[in-house]
Amino acid sequence: MGGGSFDSQVRHLTSPPRFGKRRSKVIPVAMGAFIPRDVQEFLDGYPDLRDDRSQSNNLKFYSNELKCQPDRKLISEIHDE
Repeated sequence: MGGGSFDSQVRHLTSPPRFGKRRSKVIPVAMGAFIPRDVQEFLDGYPDLRDDRSQSNNLKFYSNELKCQPDRKLISEIHDE
């Protein structure tokens, strides 16, 4: 398991996850079990990350809100061809 004292490791595994606005299920963990950091972050709702709005162009394109490059067509126009 990662660094830190045994007590801090047990506290990490046994304390409820931090939540933002949403609540998620708390999954009981057997003593001595290990949850990978990426899985714990997923269960916690990625509390230390913020959305990068510049990465939403893919969603906008597939939602028919943004034209592709270089053809300058919406996804619906491409499907109609």
